[in-house]
Amino acid sequence: MNQKRKIPLYVRRTFSEKFSAAFDYLGQNWKPLLKWNLYLFLPLCLFQALTLNKVLGAMLMNMMVLRTDFMAGSFFRDYALALCCYVVGIILFMALFYSLFALYNERENGLEGIRWKDIAPSYRRNALRSFRLFVLLFLVWFVICIALGLVAYVLSETGAIALVIVFFLGCLALVIPMTMLMPIYFLEKIRFFPALGKAFRLGFGTWWSTFAIIFVLGLLSNVLQSVTSFPFSVVWIIRTVFMQDGAAFSVSPYFTLFAYLGGIVMNFGTYLVMNLMLAGTTYQYGHATEVLDTVTIDGDIANFEQMK
Repeated sequence: MNQKRKIPLYVRRTFSEKFSAAFDYLGQNWKPLLKWNLYLFLPLCLFQALTLNKVLGAMLMNMMVLRTDFMAGSFFRDYALALCCYVVGIILFMALFYSLFALYNERENGLEGIRWKDIAPSYRRNALRSFRLFVLLFLVWFVICIALGLVAYVLSETGAIALVIVFFLGCLALVIPMTMLMPIYFLEKIRFFPALGKAFRLGFGTWWSTFAIIFVLGLLSNVLQSVTSFPFSVVWIIRTVFMQDGAAFSVSPYFTLFAYLGGIVMNFGTYLVMNLMLAGTTYQYGHATEVLDTVTIDGDIANFEQMK
């Protein structure tokens, strides 16, 4: 059997080459990626679909009967449970993706023939790092919001509005460099704040090329996610229409079953599409590292030659 040519990470690439590298990685490894996504996330999707349908069902039922107390009690419990499921899913997914990506680059034959015992050590380590990353990002965001709230409190109404506008524009500018944080944090295995600083350096140094790859992959991901969420959306649209007409079969077991299956497909499709987005941003990180860090190294070499 001919060994597949591995795709190097740290290479300067054009936009089309970065796009091709992401798809080549997924094309070469679609079997192990699909296998381990199925093993680890399909059981979670079964539970996610259940909680999501409970939340939407409670909202729809209470709106149909014009009740005003649907935001209390069981609704909040189901909503919190659904939110926790999605947070856990994202944390574990990042751990799996970067465990497999690192093993792909480390192993001579990539992900071919990979087994759980090969993945488990790095997966457990990355799951813990992923949880820490989520907590630290939440704390940083919380502190920033509190600080901005205090500043806005002492400003005039016009000043507060201007502060909100500046904050919004700043978030738009920062979200592009922040996409570099995950590959740096997981692949280089450095601490959070050094990784954050390097993410800003690489992200702002290649802002436009990073924006371009994120924008295109984001559009493509939305199209793919709309396909996987289509059955779920259709079921709930039909259910809403028939509930407004008072049709009894809108709450029948058939609708419940179809909504549940549609929720599973939608949630699992989201995880599959995230592979594309992370692959694209990771190869963009490799490009940015090679562009900026190689320039720095070349400059140091040139200075050293001048000192001789």
